[in-house]
Amino acid sequence: MGTKRNPGSFDCYAALGDDEPYFLVRAHDKDAPLLVKLWALMRESAVEAGIKPRSDLAQVNEAKQCAYEMERWRRTHDGDDRQMLLSVEELNSRAAE
Repeated sequence: MGTKRNPGSFDCYAALGDDEPYFLVRAHDKDAPLLVKLWALMRESAVEAGIKPRSDLAQVNEAKQCAYEMERWRRTHDGDDRQMLLSVEELNSRAAE
């Protein structure tokens, strides 16, 4: 898992094109763990459907670990363990509608 001081195996910054847009989600954002979990769920589903290669599961696992670390960081740094507005399950349910 990457941090500012220690970029992880899947750090995208070095691979960005000079004019390629990107979006960064920090642990400080209370919605960050949910967003990372949602990305991991979507990528895992794409692997299971054969759309993405099985090798992507390493990145999925790192994303899940990152979400866990984000939650842990929020508890120790912000003291803010508020629930997200929607859970992954609720997002899945809405997406299926």
